[in-house]
Amino acid sequence: MGAERPGRLAAAFAGLITASASAQPIVESTFAFDDEGWTTLGNAGATVAFEPGAVSQTDSDPAAMAFAAPAKFTGDLSTAYRGELTFELTPSVRPFQPSRPAVEIAGG
Repeated sequence: MGAERPGRLAAAFAGLITASASAQPIVESTFAFDDEGWTTLGNAGATVAFEPGAVSQTDSDPAAMAFAAPAKFTGDLSTAYRGELTFELTPSVRPFQPSRPAVEIAGG
């Protein structure tokens, strides 16, 4: 995830992010070749860093730090109802004690 400043949290999504209702994902991000359109929310305009298999950001603001999903994760995903949303979030600081939920799904 690159160099980090002491006391700063870097969070990364690694591997596969999927939304599925069966064994086959409806939508996924593998981060094999690029950041796949993931961006940050808040965090003083921090950018998403990409390395094969993961995207990351370093916390540079006391406000909430979040990733925003690309368009392929929005819209009508009702076929995933009662399915799964899986992801791996890796913090650089332990113990990781987020002040907000790890996943927030919001519409509209």
